Amino acid sequence: MPMPSGAAPKLPEELLDLLDEDITLLTQTATVLELPLRATDLDTMLWAHELAIACCHVTLAMFVPQVTAAENLPRCAARHGIEVIGVSVQHLTSAMGALATAREEMAKPEYDADGRFNLARAARMRAAALASVALQRTTELRSLLATGSCTC
Repeated sequence: MPMPSGAAPKLPEELLDLLDEDITLLTQTATVLELPLRATDLDTMLWAHELAIACCHVTLAMFVPQVTAAENLPRCAARHGIEVIGVSVQHLTSAMGALATAREEMAKPEYDADGRFNLARAARMRAAALASVALQRTTELRSLLATGSCTC
């Protein structure tokens, strides 16, 4: 859909506010994942990280129908926005998988305290890297949806 010159296509402000909250939660989660790990209740800690990432995952997934239905967003911007959402969601899914797999492995009797700690630490490092990429892409999405200007 052609835009009148000077018009700044964007989604409703409340949706951008929701995306800002998602970016804040992702930033905090990525930061916490990079902090030194303590050997206290590793399973609960991994579960909490997984839950925070899942919240971001759900919020991002909610944007697909919003972007698809946005009449004042150029088609290429909508297409690019949906691609960015897909990549972010994929990275968040992988981060949740890394944490869940570590929790499952830690429950096996063959791991001692050091083994469980190492599993948790490796999972957090992987999840942190994936969450950071998702954060970068989500920030890109926020800018794209706020301005409606596509990079292509």
